[in-house]
Amino acid sequence: MKKAIIVIFAILLFSSCEQVMSIEDNTFDNCWGLTSITIPSSVTNIGGWAFNMCYNLASISIPSSVTSVGPGAFRNCFSYDSPIREEIRQRFGEDVF
Repeated sequence: MKKAIIVIFAILLFSSCEQVMSIEDNTFDNCWGLTSITIPSSVTNIGGWAFNMCYNLASISIPSSVTSVGPGAFRNCFSYDSPIREEIRQRFGEDVF
């Protein structure tokens, strides 16, 4: 139940609030219920392990405003052959995985 509440909160937070500046370390750690997320253009930083172990995350939209992504932010999120993984790796480096 706790995971469902966190996922619902994440959806509401990102869909209704354009003032989010940063996704802090471990914010959605182990939220396997997340399948898709669109980060608002107000975000400039994604903290370390922010989406760690979000196994079911299949799509993510990261705006150009994001210039910093912490280590392990997307650890265990995307398969090695995922085009999303490659795009993120090219932008932010291998450390984010």
